[in-house]
Amino acid sequence: MTDWRDVSSRLGRYTFVGVLTLALFIGLSNGLPYLEIVQPGIATGVAIVASGVFNYSFHRLYTFGSVRSVASSLPRYVLLLLTNAFLGSIFVSASISWLKIEPLVANLACAAAITLLSFLVMRSKVM
Repeated sequence: MTDWRDVSSRLGRYTFVGVLTLALFIGLSNGLPYLEIVQPGIATGVAIVASGVFNYSFHRLYTFGSVRSVASSLPRYVLLLLTNAFLGSIFVSASISWLKIEPLVANLACAAAITLLSFLVMRSKVM
């Protein structure tokens, strides 16, 4: 039987870690070029890697309290990210071209759907 209080608590932690991950990404991708430390493209690459490591680590430890080995969960996490990128690009492209939805709206809808689905997959299959 599902304990909905536990699911709700985990979803709250999942959202909190997601917001922190986004803040880290924005901070690094925009802050490093602003400080003239690195070029914008390199800063984005650094931000993607750093936010990915942060996101995986904090979801593993804080959100889900995973007991699976890193060797087991990390490849699943990477596969989930690649799947999200693939499906997200198809969803947004189709929404814009076929349904004539504005790109911002399509991306927001995609982000909401991916967030919820990723939570469910991470909870049951990844972590």
